[in-house]
Parts: sequence; C-alpha cells; structure tokens
Amino acid sequence: MKRKILKAMLLILTMTAIWGCSFGEKLSREEKERCMAAGEEFLSRYQKEDPAASELLFLGDRQELSFDGFQGIFARQMEYDIGSLKETKDRVLIQVEISNADFGKAFETALEEVGEGAAEAEILEAFANILESEDCPRREFECEMEMMLEDGEWKVSVASQLSNALTGGATEYFSEYIAGGEGHEAK
Repeated sequence: MKRKILKAMLLILTMTAIWGCSFGEKLSREEKERCMAAGEEFLSRYQKEDPAASELLFLGDRQELSFDGFQGIFARQMEYDIGSLKETKDRVLIQVEISNADFGKAFETALEEVGEGAAEAEILEAFANILESEDCPRREFECEMEMMLEDGEWKVSVASQLSNALTGGATEYFSEYIAGGEGHEAK
C-alpha cells in the first residue's frame, strides 16, 4: 500500500515539474496575459507565414513550420478572433474563432471543374486557383487553443481542433473521406 502511495506521489511530482505548475493552481493575472500574448503571437506569425511561428509551438523546436504550397494559402486566407482564456484542472485553453478557406468545398469544386479523369496536377492547380480567388468558399471554426508551459514560456499545443481550423477543415475532410461519410466514398 505504501509503495502505491509513493508511486502516485512521484507521478504527481514528475507531472508538476514537466508542466511547470501544479494541477488546480490558478494563474496570476500576469501569467494569463503572457499566455494570451503567446497565443496571439502564434496566430499572427502563422497568418504572416512566418516560420518563426514554430518557436511558439509546444516542442516546436524539433520541426519548423513550412508554408510552401497549400499551407501558405490557408495561412493567408485565415482570419481569427481571440476570445477568453479558460483554465481547467490541468490545462489552459484560449477560445479562438477562425475563419478560413473551406478545404472541402474548394476541393469538391475543383474536382467538378476539371471533370473525371483529370490529371492530379490539373486538379491541384484548379484547387489552388479556387483557394486564392476572392470568392473562395469560407468556413468558420470555433476551437480551443491549448497552451502549455515549456521552460517557463507559453507554447501552443496544436491539437486536432486547431490543426483542422488552420487548414480550412482538411483534417475533418480526410477523416470523413477515409470513413466514406458525408458524401465521400473511400477508394
């Protein structure tokens, strides 16, 4: 019994050291402001296609963001509004509304434009043209941006909700496609 209690205490101490604060501890006003500023800075850098946005990702020093191709188009199309900060027992979340090009509608429109049997390059060119057009279909996303402490600095943890919004719903579109849902037939 004592061994189990010691293991549990060691786990709690380890988690506290990793995350930088104990579970349930409320953030000071200054920490909340720092956290909100880090989230805002990430979205601003991302929108400007600044590879330095990678520095603001949790464990982001392992891979730099690339804005080549479609990722850059979605970054340029993105508009955002930062909402409130919400603390839970073990996480800090920033409410974010993101408006972005609608991956699914744009892709389906590109497929309709080029027709069946079109070459992949032709489909991708039509898709890019639709995404960069003024009348590109748009989609609204409400998501939570999870913030983590890493070496005393607030960083963004890109979970599926945020990733989906940053790519105009691509994550959701591919998941539905693979599952054969929403009018998509898996091939």
